[in-house]
Amino acid sequence: SVLVLGFLVTNVFNDHFMMWVTRRFVPVVLPLFAVATAAAIAFVWRLAARKGQRLAIGTLIVLLFVAIGMNGSSIVTASRHRHWPGLLNWYDELNSRIPANAVVYSDQPGFAAPLRFLFGVEAFELRSRKGISKRKKMRVMIDKARTGREVFLLTQNIPQGKQAAAWTEFADVPLASTVLNNSDRGFPRKTKPRGGKFVLYHLDLRSPRT
Repeated sequence: SVLVLGFLVTNVFNDHFMMWVTRRFVPVVLPLFAVATAAAIAFVWRLAARKGQRLAIGTLIVLLFVAIGMNGSSIVTASRHRHWPGLLNWYDELNSRIPANAVVYSDQPGFAAPLRFLFGVEAFELRSRKGISKRKKMRVMIDKARTGREVFLLTQNIPQGKQAAAWTEFADVPLASTVLNNSDRGFPRKTKPRGGKFVLYHLDLRSPRT
C-alpha cells in the first residue's frame, strides 16, 4: 500500500473533468495513507520495544519529514491556488439578473446545478444525447413558456436556425476565471483560463417561430 500511495502522489493527473481529488485522493490516497500511517506506528512501536525510545522517535521524525518532503511543494501550491476565482460573485450577478419565478435552461455542462441548489432557481441542463434533437429541446422550452413561466437560456452560443428569432438577448454575463492546468505527472503549477462570453436569452412566445 505504501508503494501504491507513493505512485499516486508522485503521478498526479489533473483535469477539470477528472479531478484528482475526487478520483484518486479521496477514494484511494487517503485510505492508503491511513493504512501506511497505522503500519508506521506499529513499526515504530515494535522498534521502541526492541531498541529504545530515542531510536523510535528519531525514526518517526524521519518518516514525517519524508512524507512532508514528498508533498511539500504541492501543498504550498495548492494552498495558494484558488480554483475558479470569482465564480461565486459571477453567480451572484447572474442570479440578480434572473426574474423571480423564471425557468433557466443552459447548454453549458455544470452551470445549471449551482443556480438550482445555491439560489433556488428552477434551472435545467440541456444535455446532448443521441436521439434528442435541438428541435425537441426547443419544444420543451416552448411548452414550459406556455404555462406562463418566463423562460431563459444561458449559453455561449448565439441561437441559430429557424427558432433564432424567438430568442431576445436579455443580459450579458461574461465570466473570466482560471483553473489548474492539466498535468500528466506532478501537481500542476500553472493555470489556464476558463469561462467565456455567457449571454442570457429570453424566450418570446410572440415570435412567429414559436
